[in-house]
Amino acid sequence: MVDFNPEWIRGDDAETTVFAQAYGLGHTVIFSFTIDRSNLPTSLANRICTCMHGLEVNDESHSFPDQKAMRDALWEAVGKAWPDCLQAKQLKDPGVVFAIDCNVNASQLTCNTYHHSQYQLLFILLVLP
Repeated sequence: MVDFNPEWIRGDDAETTVFAQAYGLGHTVIFSFTIDRSNLPTSLANRICTCMHGLEVNDESHSFPDQKAMRDALWEAVGKAWPDCLQAKQLKDPGVVFAIDCNVNASQLTCNTYHHSQYQLLFILLVLP
């Protein structure tokens, strides 16, 4: 069983990334899903960004039927990545974000870490007296 609680989902102003935050087991983790034109339009991250930002598509398979379906798919992917993220050595780094994507049939989930300056600054502001 995956022990996390979904907290929020938001898109960026450039309409290229969707961020989500979840917490559980003493950790709060930020995830991202970013449009990657080198991947198929049916990749999970591309579909999530397309749906969240309301981008136009020529094929229904390039998005989700509605926001609920998109949120369900996003949190399902977070649930699959959650156990590995909690083991990542970068988990406690300020501003760490876990970027998630998977191929069209969702058989191979990828999760990579990077540091996002906005979340690093937020961390610094939260710990300052």
